[in-house]
Amino acid sequence: MKNTNRSPFIYPVYIVQVLNQLMEDSVKNRNGILSKRADIVEILYNQFNNFPITEQVYQMMWVWIIKMLNAGHYDWIKQYWNIANQYCTFKLEYSNKKDEKNKFLEFHIMVGVLLFYKKSYNLLQHIFNFTNTLPAKYPLIPSTFSQIFYIYEELSEKNKRMYLLNYHMSMVFEGAGEENKIEGLLVNYLALLMIRLYDVNDYNITYSNPLDTPATGNTIEENDNKIELANILIERIKRITDDQLKECGLSTMKNQRVVVDLLKQYIAQCSQKNNDLKQNSDISKDKLFMIKASLIDSVKEYKPQLPQSSKQEVEENDKEFTASQSVKLDEYLILNSHSAISSNLGEALINALNSQVQQFYCYQFSLNSALKNYTIPYRDFSRAMKRLSISPKYVLLAMGIPTHFFDEVEGFIRENNAIHYNKSDVYEIPSNNETSILIMKKEDIPCYKFRKLTDTTLTEIESTRYLFSNVDSLTKEEPILTVKQGFSIHMPQKLRYIRLQVAYHLESDEMLIQKVEPITNNII
Repeated sequence: MKNTNRSPFIYPVYIVQVLNQLMEDSVKNRNGILSKRADIVEILYNQFNNFPITEQVYQMMWVWIIKMLNAGHYDWIKQYWNIANQYCTFKLEYSNKKDEKNKFLEFHIMVGVLLFYKKSYNLLQHIFNFTNTLPAKYPLIPSTFSQIFYIYEELSEKNKRMYLLNYHMSMVFEGAGEENKIEGLLVNYLALLMIRLYDVNDYNITYSNPLDTPATGNTIEENDNKIELANILIERIKRITDDQLKECGLSTMKNQRVVVDLLKQYIAQCSQKNNDLKQNSDISKDKLFMIKASLIDSVKEYKPQLPQSSKQEVEENDKEFTASQSVKLDEYLILNSHSAISSNLGEALINALNSQVQQFYCYQFSLNSALKNYTIPYRDFSRAMKRLSISPKYVLLAMGIPTHFFDEVEGFIRENNAIHYNKSDVYEIPSNNETSILIMKKEDIPCYKFRKLTDTTLTEIESTRYLFSNVDSLTKEEPILTVKQGFSIHMPQKLRYIRLQVAYHLESDEMLIQKVEPITNNII
């Protein structure tokens, strides 16, 4: 039946058990027909159905290949490769299923890695030369400098654990460093394929010049990475012996030296490109756009952890202050010659502005003394709060109080991301200077409000929170990014509050508790 939506077909457990048992019998029986023929592979690599190959199938295949190789069933390995080559040629090569093709190629590159690791040089010679088309094609063997290098770049970026989970080289886990070992074996195999290029130096194989070097990168980091990978390949190529090349059916040391020279040529090209980039680098408009977008997104998402005013008419007369933050940006963050971007620059700058507003808010309580100050041991805090007899007409400002405090002290309740005490609102306010609960009437609570700056050379980039910046006018010569916000703190005519300071270092003290008076004795 035709699979119109191409959803993966997962084999039932009992089918997998039957297939695995057949393969186990084939491994043990050297003279059995299935030890030489890969009929099961033809069933799973069926080029006439429309099902993609699943991870389930790849995992089964990998285990079977290792077991057959360990058992010396080399004819089966050859049959397997022939079937896989045919599947790729007639099923995947000219399709638009890019992900499937890439996965299939990756899997068979790792099969080559396995053969090289197991020193199965005769089998490597077979897969290096096997083709079922004229002119010769090798769809499972990367056969151009550019393809080999691209694959190296691609696989070097993948999580190393992928190699461990999908492509272990034996049936026994060899320890925490196995993923590094497998990655090293992959590089060895790619180095071997680089040497092989001179034996398949034929335009008709790939319809391109196999020895053409890849394009250089567009940024300094890309080229630095290419140079690093090329140097690693050179070092691995030099490790491959003349005897290994002969047993793989490849030309010997002459080609080895020539391919090293080719890699050195590519390194020189990347180095020259970096020199050109450094001399001609300029501000990247795309990077500035991303920084600006990050600032705008962050100012919308993050705001000061403070009570916010809704009394527009009253606050128009409040004094205006400015929160300002500047940072000198490293050139790699803003120049088009670098690929790096800042993922959290906007968040960091906006939080710095918010922190300034919060510090200024807290400072107002240093300028206005509390009517009563109590120092209460942490263990007695619940009792002290009860003695205050706080009603819902009061609010609490939790200055520098850790979050776990409200879960541990009786009376505090969390509801829908808000905290209450006896139905009184509690505001959490970050502070580095004190750990206290301030209590006051609702109408007396100081509130902040953002204000539009009027005396600035910066440009407004966000209008709801009045964020100003010079991000649009940064230059290579002056890469100092500045952000500013105007704000005001609306204060009551007389700030009346009491303070309960949390003392974590004090033991319980009944005398301190008895000093606490009902709040109505001081604030009616």
